[in-house]
Amino acid sequence: MLYAVPAVLVLAATAAPTLPGIAAPAQMVAASPSPDTSYWPHQSDLMDAATRVEEIARQRWAHAFGGVGLDVPGNVLLVHGVPGDRGFAEAVRALVPRTRVRLVDAVHTQAQLDHWKTVIAADTRYWERRGIIINSVGPDIGRCVTVGVEGDADEARPVLVDHYPDVTLCVVQGGRAVFLDLPDG
Repeated sequence: MLYAVPAVLVLAATAAPTLPGIAAPAQMVAASPSPDTSYWPHQSDLMDAATRVEEIARQRWAHAFGGVGLDVPGNVLLVHGVPGDRGFAEAVRALVPRTRVRLVDAVHTQAQLDHWKTVIAADTRYWERRGIIINSVGPDIGRCVTVGVEGDADEARPVLVDHYPDVTLCVVQGGRAVFLDLPDG
């Protein structure tokens, strides 16, 4: 009985390529995905729509615009906006009439988050002298400024939140970036 499982596995491995409907090893390699194949043919159109909305909305609706995201499998452009501007949704949809758009409520505008991201990033040396190593700062679209700290995020969170009371912070543990040396060619 102990020998039956390995024998079946060996038999299946050697017999499978010759069975009808099962690709031979050479065929399996040829059928592998290639970088030239798009599994989301609508992705580039969706990205173009996102670029168009972001470029215009940052300027025209800075008071409401929270950012854009993509739902590629659903073929939907996610537009984050602070509620209150009744014309914002219709205006955004008019910019990209052939794209499905879903409005997502945002707590903060992109302009607010970008401002606070810049302020916090400029303060990294200040925090380093106080024992808090900030390795990353970036917006979480419409929601908060995410601050990646080395070490215990639970320890750093109340100190950072107290220092920046006007912004919603998401403090997470985040190590230093490690750059890989890639071979030439």
